[in-house]
Amino acid sequence: MIVGFDISTSIVGITFLDDSARFLEAHAIILPNSTLPERALFLETKLHKIFEENSKTFNYDVKEIWIEEPFQMFAKGGSSAATMMRLASFNGMCQFMLHRMTDVVPGLVNANAARKLVGLKIQREKTCGISTKEQVLTWAKSRLLIECPLFPWPKKTLKSGPRKNLTIDCPSCYDIADSLVVANAGFIKSRSIR
Repeated sequence: MIVGFDISTSIVGITFLDDSARFLEAHAIILPNSTLPERALFLETKLHKIFEENSKTFNYDVKEIWIEEPFQMFAKGGSSAATMMRLASFNGMCQFMLHRMTDVVPGLVNANAARKLVGLKIQREKTCGISTKEQVLTWAKSRLLIECPLFPWPKKTLKSGPRKNLTIDCPSCYDIADSLVVANAGFIKSRSIR
């Protein structure tokens, strides 16, 4: 089994693929507002439950873990140095935890490289009017429409404002979409290394 992770300090997206890169399941874990070590412990507890249920359902062992590597350069309008350091620290904690849980050394894949590997061509938002996150989510939804048409994308209904009572995608959908890209890119990357 191949597992892809999109790790942030607020939501962690996880996608499970079988050994042929067929979609099995995906989750988003919303982390508590606490210290990074407390968030890592919370995530570890949740992952133990998911891995345990997964091994019963699919009877597969985790063979590959792929994680979107944290950004290493400043981009215009991007994160501050403090935010980047915080994310890199948490990413490292998660890598250690996953290695300890599964005996699999996680591989890292750059977000842009991952998108290229899966054939996802991102257009500039200025050109197309659609954010990168939305383009990735559209790709993921079209992929799962074929492999898992009943996948329950998390939704929420707005309770106030001009769009009151409108049902929209939860922010966690973006993390699930990113983890799907990472898992598929990891599969392709590992096959090209062999």
